[in-house]
Amino acid sequence: MPGKVNREIGLVFMEHDAMQAAFAAAEGQGDPAAARALVQQVFVSWRPTDFEGKLTLCAMAKFIGEDLSPFFPQRAVENPWERRCFETIGRAWAAWAMDPLNPEAAYEIRWLREEQVREAQEGGDHPKTAGAIHLMALDFWAMAVGTLAQGDPVEAKRLWKRAIEIGGTHGTPSHPAVLWTYAASFI
Repeated sequence: MPGKVNREIGLVFMEHDAMQAAFAAAEGQGDPAAARALVQQVFVSWRPTDFEGKLTLCAMAKFIGEDLSPFFPQRAVENPWERRCFETIGRAWAAWAMDPLNPEAAYEIRWLREEQVREAQEGGDHPKTAGAIHLMALDFWAMAVGTLAQGDPVEAKRLWKRAIEIGGTHGTPSHPAVLWTYAASFI
């Protein structure tokens, strides 16, 4: 058991280092080849089964130029609202990452917006039960992915940075996925 725990802890540190290197490379402040080498080490060593892990592997695959399809996240869950938002945006990003001309990414974001309006008009409890700051970060991420899918990477980058700022300042649960998808989108 101690060997397994030490391996998992080592993998967490490797992923952290790889994420920092990938983000720096996407910002033009780091060596893309060195970042890809770090990401590759984590990519071959980690096989999570949850949505966040698969989305992260999908982003890593895009970052290092691997096939994304084995890691494409499944359909979003129904509840809670916050979770559905996160998974829908993640799937939209993955659709864009696999094929920037695929209209599914823009469709997923548009559907999420319509669902949000419908829930608010019908007095649903989804938005009320979610964390406001996390929803704000998710909203910026959704706008960023939607804008990227519409072909405006400059505005998408600005919106993504706002999602990253909010998520990083407040430690939102989606923050690592937002960072990975940003790095993979702008390397």
